[in-house]
This record gives sequence, structure tokens and C-alpha cells, in this order.
Amino acid sequence: MVPASRRLRLSDSVKNSETPRRNKRSLSKVSPAADCTEDKPTERWGHAMCVTGPDTMMLVGGQGAGQVISKDALWELNSSTSTWSVPEVEQLVSRPELRTGHTITYDHVLNLLYVFGGSKNVRWYNDMFVLDLSDKQWSFIDAEGNAPTRAYHTSTFFRGEMFVFGGIYPNPNLEPDSCSNDLFIFSSVSNNWYKPLVLGPKPKPRSGHSATLLGDKLVIFGGWDAPVCFNDVYILDLGLMEFSSPVVEGKAPSPRSWHASCALSNNRVLIHGGYNGYHALSDAFVFSLDTLRWQQVTLEGSGPVGARAGHTICVIPDGIDEGAVTDKIVMFGGGDNEDNFFNDLIFITAP
Repeated sequence: MVPASRRLRLSDSVKNSETPRRNKRSLSKVSPAADCTEDKPTERWGHAMCVTGPDTMMLVGGQGAGQVISKDALWELNSSTSTWSVPEVEQLVSRPELRTGHTITYDHVLNLLYVFGGSKNVRWYNDMFVLDLSDKQWSFIDAEGNAPTRAYHTSTFFRGEMFVFGGIYPNPNLEPDSCSNDLFIFSSVSNNWYKPLVLGPKPKPRSGHSATLLGDKLVIFGGWDAPVCFNDVYILDLGLMEFSSPVVEGKAPSPRSWHASCALSNNRVLIHGGYNGYHALSDAFVFSLDTLRWQQVTLEGSGPVGARAGHTICVIPDGIDEGAVTDKIVMFGGGDNEDNFFNDLIFITAP
């Protein structure tokens, strides 16, 4: 839960060279990964969702009305059949506590799903768990170095490392909490956290922003540091470890946070919705890394694509082809700042 000073009104209602070191002190019996009796996730925002295969996506965590953390915390979506299922997993030591404002990233080489950070009530996390999707086992990552305590940050997995930027962290007196503009890296090869030397102009501290990977460039957009929302664009070159703040053209999105973003074909980023400090937004924009230009677009979906924030959008892998005119996208969840929270699944074709 984000403290009141920074909270959206939505919330009112030995090293291993191949795999990260895991704590294997105990192994539980196979147990359900979520407490539920429904055939789809409950309504929520602040969850995390990512692609884990040609037709599969994983959903972790979130919270619904009244700041109630979602108890049905783990789901798998088959995007080909539009069906949800609850995986059964084995737990090494424990699975992650219920949380929101966390991130998940996927290592497609080792078939591992990382869960990092987040918050629950007045608790803030800097722990990391990994779900091995090959044998469905949870385990805790016992990493070296200083892991940042963060919520509503971004995490990006690139060449065996996880790049964590921004987010909210707790101050010693708990109120008010602060936003960060620091970059931390977790190496899955050396199993340690470190803070790199980064060149160029850094973005201002923020949370609820987006960070979208295009090749070896990370496109950071928006976010807020209460009471100010941003609509600036920063590009982090992951090869040079250098930030740049390009001059962009076209009609840019208005300042916002808790929007959804995903990478499209042809070096583009799609931004949808979000929260501007007053209400949820419904508009959508595409940013081209090649031309540094914004373009407002209309999304056509299998259902109404209305105003929402704290939701997710993911590209269906089969929908990305070199030179493709359209991209197939899945949108899930979010809230509209009117005490309505969603669990709808909308399939979208973006221009």
C-alpha cells in the first residue's frame, strides 16, 4: 500500500555461474499457488504480468477495493484459448508473501520468473523469489550485496541481469516516504546486487513510471513524485550505461503515472491509460525510438478499452513480426479511480 501522502485514490476503496543461489533448507509438498474457487483472477490493480512463452503469461499479486491484497496471487493465462489456470508449485522455504507494487521479470534462457520488491500495508520488501517454470518450484534468492527496498519501481531483465529503476522507498520515520531515481542491478550469474556508474542526465525521482526495453535501450516514461506527474522521456543505453533526454516530436501524452506500457514491433512503445493525480485516463500513444516521435492512437479491442490505471498490457509473441502493421496485445485489470476495479481480459490490435 502506498502511504497516504503518495497514494492513488484507486486504493481508497557459494556463487552459481548458471542459476542464482537459492535457499533450499526445506521443501514443502505440492500446494496450490493461489487461494481461489473462481476460474479467473479477482479484480485488482498494482499487479504484475509478463509473457513466459509463445502463448502463456504469468500474473502475480495486486490489490483490489479497500486496499485488500489479492489472495489469489498466482495465475497462468493461455492467450491462445483465453483461459486462466492456477499452477500448483513446490515451495523451497516459502513462496512470496502477498503484495502489490512489485515487479516480475522472465529469464527465457533458464525459464525462471523473478518476483522482486513491492509492499503490503506498512511493510516494504527488498526480497526476491524465483519460480522455476520447468519444475514449478518456488525458491528464495539468497543474493549478496545490498538489495534496494522498493515498490512501484520498474524491473527489466537483459542479458542475465535485472535492472531496477526508481520506485518508492520507506524513510526511517515511515512518513513521508520518498521516490528514487537510482539504478540497481542484480546479476543472476554472480548472484549479487550492485549499483553501477551511470553517465548522462538522470531522470528525476519517480514511481509508477514505465520502463520498456527496445533492443539494448530502455525507454523510461512518466511516473510521479507526489504531487507532480511527469510526461518526460529518458533513454538508458544498457551497453554504454548512459542516460539521455531526447527532444521528442509529435503529440506527447499528458503527465501520468501507473499507466501500462509494452514494446511493439519496429522499435516502438505503446502507452495506455494511467492516472494524472485527479482521474484515470483512457488515451493511448505510440512512441517511436527511431524517429523520437509520439503519435496518439486508437485501440480496438475485444471489449471496451476505457479509463484505467494500475493495469498491464502484454504483447502476444506471435503478434510481433518484422515489418508487421499491427501488434496483438492482452490488457488485464486496473482501476478507474471511481472505486471500480477490473478483472477483464481484453485482446487489442494496436496500429
